[in-house]
Amino acid sequence: MVVDDSSLMRRLVIRTLALEGDFEFMESEGASDAIKKLALAIPNLIILDIGLGTENGFDLLSSLKNNKNTADIPIVVCTASGDAGSIEKAERLGASGYVPKPISTQALRKVVRKILATSEYEENPD
Repeated sequence: MVVDDSSLMRRLVIRTLALEGDFEFMESEGASDAIKKLALAIPNLIILDIGLGTENGFDLLSSLKNNKNTADIPIVVCTASGDAGSIEKAERLGASGYVPKPISTQALRKVVRKILATSEYEENPD
């Protein structure tokens, strides 16, 4: 799932991650829309922008990590707020990764690849 208020950014993330495998993508332009969609389907990963217009991505991150149905979903925070405080807050709230904007497509693919590889290992440790 890609949660970003910019349709251009959602398309960039989806095109970038489509190179990593045969994935299905869900899109959301904000926190309330994401919550509605998460009630219908649980993704393997969420790419989350912190600045969602009138909504706060940190609030969504906290809400998802405190909900038993969504707590185990890895979340990669993707935002223009690259300051140490924002990175620390994202980690403290449970983010699995952080990619600053403007997005480096290589950095995004690397973070996602690492998270998905870890998730697959945890599910299938054989």
